[in-house]
Amino acid sequence: MAKPSRIVSLNLCTDQLLLLLADRSRIASLSFLARDRGLSYMADAAAGIPANYGSAEEVLALQPDLIVAGRYAAGPAIALLRRLGFAVLDLPLADTMAEVRTQVRLLAAAIDESGRGERLLAGWDARLAAVHVGTGKTMPGAAIYQASGIVIGRNSLANELLQTAGLRNLATELGLPDSGYLPLEVLLSHPPDLLVLDDYRPDLPSLGEQLLRHPALQAMAARRRTVAMPSRLWVCAGPGLAEAAERLAAAARQWP
Repeated sequence: MAKPSRIVSLNLCTDQLLLLLADRSRIASLSFLARDRGLSYMADAAAGIPANYGSAEEVLALQPDLIVAGRYAAGPAIALLRRLGFAVLDLPLADTMAEVRTQVRLLAAAIDESGRGERLLAGWDARLAAVHVGTGKTMPGAAIYQASGIVIGRNSLANELLQTAGLRNLATELGLPDSGYLPLEVLLSHPPDLLVLDDYRPDLPSLGEQLLRHPALQAMAARRRTVAMPSRLWVCAGPGLAEAAERLAAAARQWP
């Protein structure tokens, strides 16, 4: 089978992996979010590549030889394009670094860049190994607090990054094994050693973001070690994860 030369990505996370694994000349289009500096770790690399909004009509006009999408992205468009005979690769969600490696290898194989994929993974693994400090009850506790009071629990990439950086996830210790809502009052009564605030688009305020500016939370943040983590580092299972782990580990090393 010929090496795909007109690849279209319909998802922010597949955009970023594709930019890392394929030459620009082979990318026909990326999702419009690829250029969003608040969400995309690869915004600079995406500049100048045609953008799409996930519609079947846009993709048909591009006549790609491979379409890459996330498992739950652009479902109706993907179904139609498959019926029309286009090659589609649906990448599964990744909740662990092992699943991230699977994603990379699937895409790398589909575009005939397996060697490039292995080099990419080796680089990430080296960076993660450099920050890994183990886990245990003596390690500082961390809470990842997001808009609307959402915390990140056990079954997530963010939790694995906390562990890699030598941090305990207080969300699981408070009885939230998965991501979910944690009232501000509960967080204030169980203050973490490290407060990780998800820094999502501060230029676009929302009602959910207002909770992160609550005076009581701000007062706690002033007394505790706090890290503002840009969403672009870990909104996707991809290139920003190593940097996110490095930032968490740097904060953990400064405890107590």
